[in-house]
Amino acid sequence: LMLRRCLASDQCFGMCVPQQEGGFTPYGTLLKIVSCNFTPDGRSECECVGIQCFRIVQTSQRDGYAIAQVEWILDVPDTPEPEE
Repeated sequence: LMLRRCLASDQCFGMCVPQQEGGFTPYGTLLKIVSCNFTPDGRSECECVGIQCFRIVQTSQRDGYAIAQVEWILDVPDTPEPEE
């Protein structure tokens, strides 16, 4: 259901690392589905690319899936070190 909803809209979803004690880390990555193949046995094989990092502000449930309101983390490019 989640995958089909993503493919029908902007093809993006967020992913966080699960924690051993339950739940997940408060930071994650927005992923964009590049390609997706549904197998005859109901599984899916998806290729995704990371788009942007986020911090979870608030969580809830929708149709059995965890959903969240997030705050985007701006990626600051590394400053090159001066050559000697």
